[in-house]
Amino acid sequence: PPKPPLGVYTNSQATPASGPVNVILLDALHSGAITMVRALNSVSAYFSTMPEGSRVAIFWLSESGLHMMQGFTSDREALKRALHSTTIEVGSNQERHTTDWYTIDALNQLVAYVAGIKGRKNLLWVVPGMPVDLMRDGGYGWGAQDMGMVHRLMDVYERCTVEQIAVSPIDPRGFSACLNCNLGIAQLKDEAVAEQTGGEAFYNNNDLRSLIKKAVDDQSHFYTLSYIPPGKDDSRY
Repeated sequence: PPKPPLGVYTNSQATPASGPVNVILLDALHSGAITMVRALNSVSAYFSTMPEGSRVAIFWLSESGLHMMQGFTSDREALKRALHSTTIEVGSNQERHTTDWYTIDALNQLVAYVAGIKGRKNLLWVVPGMPVDLMRDGGYGWGAQDMGMVHRLMDVYERCTVEQIAVSPIDPRGFSACLNCNLGIAQLKDEAVAEQTGGEAFYNNNDLRSLIKKAVDDQSHFYTLSYIPPGKDDSRY
């Protein structure tokens, strides 16, 4: 969009017509201060070497809800400025049930934001372990008991499928968070969410910049497969 003259401001955030596009969701609702500082520095380092033409938007999730830090742009410097120009709270004193509902609301807002973009959309969710069961069954197969939560997660999953949103969880805690331990439930859920949405899970790695680069590079190459049955529809499989 054209740059407005001095003293004129707009809240219009134009979105691209088609993908692939990348949304980086910095999840401070489920993180601590040290983890988020590390995440911010790593994302900023990625922007310094981001390939020309990559389209990225940045969002921040906190106790006060979902905040857009920067709409879709390929401007590296604008993305880096956005990371360090806004101070928003980290962590939460809310009950787990409340933070889960906040998270679902944020996911619905993100889906609505990219709904007008055709093609692939990549959600890079920077979070220390998947906080909600964004899966086909809403986590019911993982032992979820709150059926209201299960059904809402199933709805969000379906919306992500329709809008071709691939979710790639990125754990910012690095290797030290799981030193000498087996794959935990959080990492298994990362894998399940990534597999079912078409993304990739990243964890147990201290080089967050490289993980973000790999996530963007890998998920930016895609094809759409469709099938049109021959002949007249006979209402049978």
